[in-house]
Amino acid sequence: MKWTIEFYEDPKGNFPVKEFILLQDAKVKAKLLRVIDLLEEHGLDLPASFAEKLNDVWELKERFGTERYRFLYFPFTGRKFILLHAFLKKTRKTPPREIELAETRRNAHIKKFKK
Repeated sequence: MKWTIEFYEDPKGNFPVKEFILLQDAKVKAKLLRVIDLLEEHGLDLPASFAEKLNDVWELKERFGTERYRFLYFPFTGRKFILLHAFLKKTRKTPPREIELAETRRNAHIKKFKK
């Protein structure tokens, strides 16, 4: 059974992850959409080479040439993932500020649906 993928929407109605994807060139965009499809298909069973748990969020990994792209996401009610943040990884470890931003968005998303 497939998972559902949704994009985080900020209070101003922006979708930061969707905007990040749209800014990429066609080949990169295709690779990023492919890895999102893998997440949708395999969910929590995605191999560690593609997904890793970081605190309260997960990291979805994709490479294009020497560039390392990352999506931070979390599982939400039922079989749904919310893509919170996307960035180009430049360091060996995921920068704490990237994780903090994703966790802030996660908390805002949860709060919005607890009303």
